[in-house]
Amino acid sequence: MKNKKKALRFFTILAVLLLCGWLAGCSSDGTVASTSTTDTTTPTDPTAPGDPAPAEASLNPVVLDAAASFLAAATGKEAPMNIDQVAFVNSVLWWDQMPVTETQAVAGGSSSQLQKCLFSDLFVLLRDEYGLPILDENGCEMPLASPPIEIPVLDEQGNPVLDEDGKPLVTISTTVPMVFEEYMNGEFKCSVPEEYAIYTIPVEIGRLNMVRSSIQNPDTVNRAFEEAMKNINNAERIESDLSGRLVLVATRTVMDELGRPQVETVRTAIDAPRENLALYRNLMTYGKLVGYGVEKIGEEGQKIPAPWLEIRPDLTMGDLAFLREGTAGRSYGVDFLAPGYPDLSPATHSTREDYSGKEVNYVQYLDGEDYLFGVGECRYRDERADAWLRVFGGSKYAPPKPPLANMEAFVGHADDARKMIVFLHNIIQDKPAPKSEPELPSATQVWNTDHLTRIPEMMGDSPLPQHHLLLEQAAAFLGAAAGKEIPLTIDATLFVNTVIGLNDPDLTETDKGALFGDLWVLLRDENGVPILDENGCVRPLPSEPITMTEYDEDGNPVEVPLETVPMMLEEYMDGQLKCTVVPGYEDFVMEVEIGRLNCVRNFLSNPGMLNKHLYEAVKNINSGVLVKRDLAGRLVYSTQVLDEEGQPKLDVDGNPVLKDHTIDSPMENIALYRALLKWGKLDGINLTLKVEGQETQVILTIEDTVDVYSHGMEFLKYGDETGQGLGRHPGSNYANFSTFSHNTKADFNGVPVDFVERVVDGVCDYRDVLGANLWTRVLRGNDDLNGNIKGFVTHADDVRKTILFTHNVITDPLPVE
Repeated sequence: MKNKKKALRFFTILAVLLLCGWLAGCSSDGTVASTSTTDTTTPTDPTAPGDPAPAEASLNPVVLDAAASFLAAATGKEAPMNIDQVAFVNSVLWWDQMPVTETQAVAGGSSSQLQKCLFSDLFVLLRDEYGLPILDENGCEMPLASPPIEIPVLDEQGNPVLDEDGKPLVTISTTVPMVFEEYMNGEFKCSVPEEYAIYTIPVEIGRLNMVRSSIQNPDTVNRAFEEAMKNINNAERIESDLSGRLVLVATRTVMDELGRPQVETVRTAIDAPRENLALYRNLMTYGKLVGYGVEKIGEEGQKIPAPWLEIRPDLTMGDLAFLREGTAGRSYGVDFLAPGYPDLSPATHSTREDYSGKEVNYVQYLDGEDYLFGVGECRYRDERADAWLRVFGGSKYAPPKPPLANMEAFVGHADDARKMIVFLHNIIQDKPAPKSEPELPSATQVWNTDHLTRIPEMMGDSPLPQHHLLLEQAAAFLGAAAGKEIPLTIDATLFVNTVIGLNDPDLTETDKGALFGDLWVLLRDENGVPILDENGCVRPLPSEPITMTEYDEDGNPVEVPLETVPMMLEEYMDGQLKCTVVPGYEDFVMEVEIGRLNCVRNFLSNPGMLNKHLYEAVKNINSGVLVKRDLAGRLVYSTQVLDEEGQPKLDVDGNPVLKDHTIDSPMENIALYRALLKWGKLDGINLTLKVEGQETQVILTIEDTVDVYSHGMEFLKYGDETGQGLGRHPGSNYANFSTFSHNTKADFNGVPVDFVERVVDGVCDYRDVLGANLWTRVLRGNDDLNGNIKGFVTHADDVRKTILFTHNVITDPLPVE
């Protein structure tokens, strides 16, 4: 196979470094030991990943197309798919099937060490066409750098080499340099030098973050597979939608208005992320949708073996029959180049060729067409078009020459499927570019005076805002960091607070394995502090109502409803105990969806990272002449527009023409969030930064040339009346939000937005609606007053919803009440 030898020659060193290579600097005591307790040997005994492949027929490429679609459905619509994401998922999903090799003895360690290594910082790496990391001369992986790095040229003695003008010579590197050093008893590890850590690029896992639970609990994915297969076998036929997701088709009988039975067809897409992840794993492992479910406990306590699951033979599948039959002449799925690295050589992809001819419905903007009688213009119309032209149109999506193959092609197919899912979730498209953002100025977002009153103290010419203003802005920063992916929750917020030290500062020095293991939605008090059971264990909230079987005085079983997932103490080492879920209830815990906030985990291995982003954010503010807020509450700095001669450009009234810039970067918003809650302002903060490899002390200053007063933003420079950031609750050391209150209607009422509305009984199908109320249009719902951590998170999530809306201002109407 072309270039396969190139990839395989990395295998020997990769087998040792693969686990710890995910995180530059991860100890070499990461393990390759299996954590699975489920028998994964099929009746046909498919080859385990890493074993030599038997001489069988080549895998049908349509299997890989389907697998890519399942993976796209698992990740949803949060972030673009990339090779590093897929490589991480593959390594985790195939972990417990890896054969025991000599590398276990070399790597050593325990399964808990494995988890630390996999779930610590994941960097975007330099990879070959198979997705395998390209190693440097020391066998270290090479993280890609953003931006490219200037690295000093050194002589043999380690001294800088100077040019003819006496200036140090530098080379430009697109990868982050690694060091290979001894750290303990003759053992070596690869790590990123501290001064270059800020240049690494974290891998955005998004919803795929859920894959990590399969390490501690393999039954999680097995249970999802069992649920998906049950639904498949209950259907009358199986189809696929434009993205490749499976659509289950069935009929049901309903009564019409006259009480007569009517048969209707119901189509349901398998949309659950975990089920699609399970379908992906099993299809790639076995080449078809077969595999084991989960072991169960019978009513009398007996073990019921995990069932072997297949698609029923009489199910109508059409072109999808390969999901049941597999590849003729082949009894397993993909081959493997190295543990966790599938050989995707059969994968080829061309967006145009794969999607051309597939039609989609959408709403199109039609400029100047369809004039109506005394009503104006109908500028929007329901249309149908080729998916290639509609969703992927543009020269950059033209078929590659030659077609992309292997890992890049597979990921390209998966990301196209992700884009199609986004489209299918939102089929009203393409308002003209000038109207793609709300046209009203950001100054229309004002502070809610119901929550505060100005205080008389003065600093300079500006009154200090109340503490509430600062907390509202901090919530807006958190909402902006979360973006538009998933709703913000108290658990996700507390995770961020713990990582960046707003909760107990000692937690930032603890084992990353504890923070990056399974994060569960917990029962908490009004301050966000976990409520513990009698054993001191946290109490996870269940994903659905659950019961536990108890026995009455006569020995009869009684089902007792449980408020939380039951926990128990388990001895795990030398008499030491730990809390764990009672066996049989593992799948009822709910994982915390972090989304874009997942990037905050980089802070633990690189605390200086947020200092760098905070410095960049304040530098951007200082490049402007004015600071204000957009509709969501994000920071906007306005810069002067210059004419061709470099002079400030003026409008017809002689006023300077300004250009607005929204601070949208997740990391910069997290850095701003941390700064406000830790120091209470953005001015006068002493930061330690790495500049050209040297630690440098910098005092942040918002320049006096920046207008912070016109839009009530002076607290960014002067702080609030407390003169400090957020305090902590005594005893728990959790961040204290008790002074904060939020009411969605009160805070956002009166803020106007533009959008396009479906007019069901109008002359036009769709019509522009200008200046509607943000509360009515976007945030309509529960307007209860929330306090403390709940109010803070609600405000932050309102910001997230507004950001989502401003990224997509053509919408269907609200339901009629």
